[in-house]
Amino acid sequence: MTARSRAGNLLSVPPTLTFDTERSVEPKECAACGRGYVLAKGFIYADDEPHAVYFAALHNHGVPEAWIDVILGTFGSADYSDHVTFGCRVGPIEGQTEPAASAVPAAGPYGAAPIFG
Repeated sequence: MTARSRAGNLLSVPPTLTFDTERSVEPKECAACGRGYVLAKGFIYADDEPHAVYFAALHNHGVPEAWIDVILGTFGSADYSDHVTFGCRVGPIEGQTEPAASAVPAAGPYGAAPIFG
């Protein structure tokens, strides 16, 4: 989609991003400590078309933290050749007074499944 600026130049209009309203939310058990955690999974849509899949693991190892993986690519077929995944952890960071996000290896807990790219 494009639009024109006041000067008449073409502008690119960013897509409208929305989250899947039918996401999956499952109780799981942490392999590292045995405590329970919640795993939420769903699509992120760009202009009503699947654009990404997210995995958000919500842990509490004494403090709340979230481990998030997002897969970007084309969805709707078994062709994962354009998929790329990034991971981050949101939680306490040494030297910070507030929770912060840090990059982590993508899809670590999920293995080398082709969907992750």
